[in-house]
Amino acid sequence: MTYSIIIPTLNEEKLLPDLLDLISSPGFKNKFGAEVIVSDGGSSDKTIELAVEMSDIVKVHTSTERQNIAGGRNAGAKQACGDILIFINGDVLIPEIDKFFGYIEKYFTGSRFLAMTCKVKVFPEEEILMDKIYHGLYNLYFVLLNKIGIGMGRGECHIIKRDIFEKVNGYNESLAA
Repeated sequence: MTYSIIIPTLNEEKLLPDLLDLISSPGFKNKFGAEVIVSDGGSSDKTIELAVEMSDIVKVHTSTERQNIAGGRNAGAKQACGDILIFINGDVLIPEIDKFFGYIEKYFTGSRFLAMTCKVKVFPEEEILMDKIYHGLYNLYFVLLNKIGIGMGRGECHIIKRDIFEKVNGYNESLAA
């Protein structure tokens, strides 16, 4: 197993199926050596039902204490078998999935880099001029921080080597996001 795609969810029935459609087919998973893990924070809608149908592993948070997104990501990572952990929010779509994974394989998997992310945009059908300006500047800001060696990423997509994730003990669950 090369990749573990970990999706933290909470009441994502509206958009999660679109993401799972992209990454749950046997052809896709075999091509990239991927498994799909949904780590649910205790959804009250049909998220869990959809996840069970379309993913390899579903981890459901059952404690009465609310789980934050860091907790969901960590719980999903504990179920993972892959050497590369890809954390994607449940409301994300990857427009060119083969290109996305090809880029990871070419520039990240065997590299000295420890983690990576990607630029983020609003769904084209919902995007307005202010979204283009805001996300354009925000993405540029992250590129510049990474170029000068500070490192920074957006929450929508994190890609990290498993050994590094374990060395830093995963996400800090005391942070809200």
